[in-house]
Parts: sequence; structure tokens; C-alpha cells
Amino acid sequence: MFFYAIILLSLCCNSFCIGDITDIALELHPSDKPNQYQLDVNFIDEKSSVISRMNFKFTQLMTADAQSTLGLYAQSEQDAQPVTDVLSLNGAYKKKQFLTKLISKSQIQDLNNGLETLKQLDGHIPLHSVFVIDVKDEQQKYENSATIHQAENEVVEFLRVSGTKLSQHKQEFYDLINRGHVNHAIREGSLKSTLINNLCDKPQAEFLQNTPNGRGLFCQMGEFIMNGFKQGYSVQAEKVASHELVTLHPDTFFISTTNQKTVNAEPVALDTLHDKQLRTMYPVGYTKLYAADGKYFKALSNIFDAQHIVYKPTTTSCITVQSLKDQHANLIIQDRQ
Repeated sequence: MFFYAIILLSLCCNSFCIGDITDIALELHPSDKPNQYQLDVNFIDEKSSVISRMNFKFTQLMTADAQSTLGLYAQSEQDAQPVTDVLSLNGAYKKKQFLTKLISKSQIQDLNNGLETLKQLDGHIPLHSVFVIDVKDEQQKYENSATIHQAENEVVEFLRVSGTKLSQHKQEFYDLINRGHVNHAIREGSLKSTLINNLCDKPQAEFLQNTPNGRGLFCQMGEFIMNGFKQGYSVQAEKVASHELVTLHPDTFFISTTNQKTVNAEPVALDTLHDKQLRTMYPVGYTKLYAADGKYFKALSNIFDAQHIVYKPTTTSCITVQSLKDQHANLIIQDRQ
């Protein structure tokens, strides 16, 4: 049976003292139940006093609807190959020439380097890959969820259309996506928008969006959650203000970049997704944030079987994550800059 999981992202935010958030301490550890783990996020001030906190709880479920985006993703990942994340497409929405400005030379180079690295490591390009779309709104924030969702749809609709005359940059990007068999994307912008609008209080949102340290840590939080999505987890969270439960289902954040359909009417079992090897490619601009001696990788390797390599010809880092390795591991991470 394939295993479909729900990331019970139980998010609890309580204020302890008054002060400006200057950093985040992250504690990543497994649950006392099999195949579960937890991410605790403590927002701290310059005196290392805890101002507020969040708790993210990850738990498996069983199946996905065959016609859902998660079901389609799971069906494409039924072989033994790793789930490979080849690119984070980053930018902000613009009413005019959005895609032209989003798909830059550097983004194309990052995608090309990622695929070339995989080719050198494996001897071939994967049969299926994913990428993430991390788009902000027009104010360079994650607050306008409708605009962000529209922008993500524009990217995917562009990739679904064939036979259209494209500019050189768009054509090159389109060809690389197809050559790399990149048939699914994850809405990272929408994920971050949900966290900002539904799960953060004002000081937390301010820190995560408007400070360099906060933005980097926000990316790491997103990576932890998206890794869960890729392995068949979903999320249930509690709103900060009302304590209302919010479900973050992977089906909401996965989106197919092709017109993929299935004739399978039976629910898709997701048990093997949990044991899927994950590989994420990080271009040179992410070297420090996801370094082998960095906080993110140390957290992963503490409770997961994880590997880190840098392929020097392309300066691309590759982080590989397997299954949980230790039900009693515990690590406190605290970024200082």
C-alpha cells in the first residue's frame, strides 16, 4: 500500500514577553509515535528570550484521490527513483511581462546546472522531477494570496501549452523543463502566504518577510514542510488569533505542469512515498543557507538519513533525504548572523 500522510502541523503561538524578534530557534525531533516528527519554532529577542512559538507536527495518512494533483504526483512517483526537486523559481508578480521578467538568464542557468549535475551523478536525467514556484505579490510580500495564486497558475499554464511561439528565454526554459521531465510544481509562494496570513501574528510576519535573517529562516521552514509534502504528508495547523484549525493539504500546493490525466478511479495508496528518497538541488546563491555545516542540514541529518554534496563543475549543492533514522534524536538549531 502506498501511504498518504497528513502533516499534522499543529501550530501553537503563545507570547511570553515583549520585545523585537531578532532570531528563530528551531527544534527538530521525532515523535514518540512511529513515522512522525515535529518542528518547534521559537521566536526570540536579542537577549535570547522566547517571545512566541509555533509547533509543526508531521503525521502520515493513507491514500489520495486518483484524480487529485497529489494522486497524479504519487502515481508518477511509483518507481524506485528519488523525488528530485530541480529548481526554485523565485520572483515577484508584475502586471506587465510577468513571465518575461520571472524567467531570467540566471534562473535558466540554475535549472540547466541542476539537470547537468543530476546527469553527471546518475548518468541520466531523472524520468520525473518537480520544481517550486516561490512568487511574492507586487509589494514583494506574501500577503496577497490571490495575486500569488494567479501568478503560480500563469507559470503552469505557460508550461502546459505546446506549439506556441515563444521568446528565446521562455523557449529555453520550456525546453529544459520538458527535457528534465519536470511534471509537477509546488506552490511555495502560496504556502508562505498561508503561513503569513493564517498562522503568524504581526511581529512574526514582519520578521519573516522584512529581515534578511528572517527571510532565510522562512525558506528553511518552507523546505521542511515541502519535504513532508513530497513524502506524502499533509498539515493541520492552528490559527494564532482564533485557535481555529487550518488544514494544509499537499493537494492544495501540488500542481501538474502537464495535462496529465489518469483512468484510475481507485484511491492511490501512498505508503511508499514515505520512504521515497528526496533530492533537492541548490544553486550557488543558496550555498550558505543550505551548507553541509549549516543549521538546516544539521537538523535533517540529525533525524533523517541525509547526504550533502557539491558538484564543483556547476557549483550546485545536492541534499538527499531518506527516511527517519532515530526516534529519539533531538536537535536545537539557532541561527546567528
